[in-house]
Amino acid sequence: MKLYCFKHNTIRFKIKHISGPYYFKRYEYPFHSFLNKVPFNLLNNKTNYISLNCQSVTIQITNSSFQFNDIIIDSLLFKSIKYNNQIDNFNNHTDLLMHGLTSTGFSLHLKNYTKMYGYPRHTQFELFPSQKPYRLFNVDPFGYNLTSPNSLTGSIPFILMNSNGTWNGIHLNNPTEQFITVSSTGFRYITESGNIDVTLFLNDSPLSIVSQNMKLTGLQQLPPRWMFGYQQAAEWYFSNDTINEAISKFQKTKLPFDSLWLSPYANFNFQSFSMNTDISQQFIDKVNKKNIKLVFTALPFIRTFLLNETESLLNGSFLINGTLNHCICNSVGWVDFTNKQGYEWYRFMSKTSPVLTLWADYNEPSSYFSNEMTLFRNAQHKIYEHREIHNCYSNLHVQSLFEGVSQSNYYPFILTSGFYSGIQQYGGVILTQTSSNWDNLYSVVKESLSMSISGVSFVGSDIGGFYDTVNSTLYLRWLQIQTFFPLFRGNGEINGYRKEPFMFINNIRFIRFAFSLRYQFIDYWYSSFYYSRLSFLPVIRPLFLNYPNDQTTYSIDTEWMINNDLLLCGVFNETQNLQVYIPKGIWYNYLIDERVNSNGQWFNMELDYEFIPFFVKGNTILLLKKSKTISTINQLKQKYTMNIYLDENYQASSNWYWSEGKQQHEPFYKMTMNFFNNSFNYRIYSFDEMGNPTTFNSNHHNYFKCNSIVIYGLPTIPKQILLKTENNIIEVPFIHSLIKLVINPLQLVLDHSFKLLLKYN
Repeated sequence: MKLYCFKHNTIRFKIKHISGPYYFKRYEYPFHSFLNKVPFNLLNNKTNYISLNCQSVTIQITNSSFQFNDIIIDSLLFKSIKYNNQIDNFNNHTDLLMHGLTSTGFSLHLKNYTKMYGYPRHTQFELFPSQKPYRLFNVDPFGYNLTSPNSLTGSIPFILMNSNGTWNGIHLNNPTEQFITVSSTGFRYITESGNIDVTLFLNDSPLSIVSQNMKLTGLQQLPPRWMFGYQQAAEWYFSNDTINEAISKFQKTKLPFDSLWLSPYANFNFQSFSMNTDISQQFIDKVNKKNIKLVFTALPFIRTFLLNETESLLNGSFLINGTLNHCICNSVGWVDFTNKQGYEWYRFMSKTSPVLTLWADYNEPSSYFSNEMTLFRNAQHKIYEHREIHNCYSNLHVQSLFEGVSQSNYYPFILTSGFYSGIQQYGGVILTQTSSNWDNLYSVVKESLSMSISGVSFVGSDIGGFYDTVNSTLYLRWLQIQTFFPLFRGNGEINGYRKEPFMFINNIRFIRFAFSLRYQFIDYWYSSFYYSRLSFLPVIRPLFLNYPNDQTTYSIDTEWMINNDLLLCGVFNETQNLQVYIPKGIWYNYLIDERVNSNGQWFNMELDYEFIPFFVKGNTILLLKKSKTISTINQLKQKYTMNIYLDENYQASSNWYWSEGKQQHEPFYKMTMNFFNNSFNYRIYSFDEMGNPTTFNSNHHNYFKCNSIVIYGLPTIPKQILLKTENNIIEVPFIHSLIKLVINPLQLVLDHSFKLLLKYN
């Protein structure tokens, strides 16, 4: 056993199988951790009892239990029992247990806990006591039961708990099948195999615990700028004709978009890093010149008819033995990413790929005709049985792909369907296999919140759902909700109803408005993810992360915040009235320029189809680009509007981060903005990729023009406003209404510092 202590009351302990008559090597999934170690203090060291403390955590260890403050862990299980001919039968499949019974487990007791969240991917945000255990075992279902405790396409074994206002968290790093039975006093873990690797986050704020878990599992990778624009996927995008048709219809309906994500049918013979004969390199170049990306799919397998050639090249050692089964195409063999030879081969292929391959699919792994539609547990990797790495197989696939793309000319950011803890280091997650109904829409919002507190900020679902027919109202509400989640993407099944936005022509005015809002906030999204990398804080947040002392927020899973700035409320039926909870403070209804002074209360709102409820918190400054555009690249040279939202003290401040977002290791800019005591100060700083100060890049001059500044919530109107730059002081014109003051027109470039002075005498 090993015990570690880190800052912010974080404890990690590992119990490993290291010897014995039935010893075998159990797989350990490695994290790129940023946690900071601190020393223990030994209080007592007796024969059957050890007492330690670390920061504000008291630790007591006996022969049968561990106690960390009020949390007790006992009933440890670590099996290594082997009988002759040990087998397990499941769905007409005989599972040969090579190493016998190898399960691990423990019980965790926590007094008076009231709320428990996380453990994605399940359809619930909050976990409830039940006789049926929650399960983590990655599968690729065709649709799913919203009430089932079974997991879906990914697994993150992190739980956030509240006990009478005290917050704790736990992460169990074990990529084998997991079960957790929740009771009124805690829960019981059981895993199929692996080691016990537990990290406890104790007695801290929920936001700090989420941050500590991100430091454990890894930084959120920064997406390229274009990834925040609209992305359109469809299983029928696999030829020049289908691609040209989609581009034409987007242009005809004047909807901006940045990429088309092609189906695996666009890959030659379903092979990764290749393209159909119907899609030429010349055609791809022609589309790219329109500032439209064509994204291909990376599949983690090789077709059977190519095996002889590949085996002769790599001696066959990179394939998982005994797994020639079916996926989206006929017989395939799966790459063994635990084998260095297989891992390096896949990384090399992604590095030298002639096409942009950023979509990792079918990596749950998805095997259509085996039990539970995934690989057999006793499929043999070079060293391990598949049961040892099942839940993290997708991460190994994505990591290999990511490292290859990183060495190419492309910006590395991988979107994946399968995932495990730490997936955020390589990109984001698409919540796939949704059906087109209101319950599924509600479910993906809850799933997204669960993902965000578990370390994955870049997340989203297929707008309108992947399966079944969608009506226009449901599609519109789904689109509006996804407008304010990081991934803004549509998709559709090849045999299903088409769900591109241009298909809903009767709602095209509302659809255009949602697209307009999305593109106004592109720089905000990019800045938010840049800050997330610096701060280890999630971008998408359930309300209680920002308001842990407001117990009403603990049960709200229909609303979410972006950072500490924006508040959104989803609409999950065809209602025309909605109760929206607004935490205490000054807020502004973004859509109608209305100021709201909330004491932490529910507001009844009448709805129309224009958009969902959307509020900006006082003490927020936004840099927006409101002109029409066709893509994020075309938007770069548009002028900014700066919105300043004052709080109850008539103050506002924000830090923004900007880079061109086109390639790796770009220089970046930090903009600090502060409104205080009737003056506004703006400063800009330029840095290289290592954080060293640099001079402003003159090529970016046209990207920083600002034509208006809007101030919301001033108590009185000034008589005069002066703009003070490095070389000049001028009076600027303004107009005002009841809630806002507009300084316009301005010929301002944000590449230099300046100050606004509001004069009342």
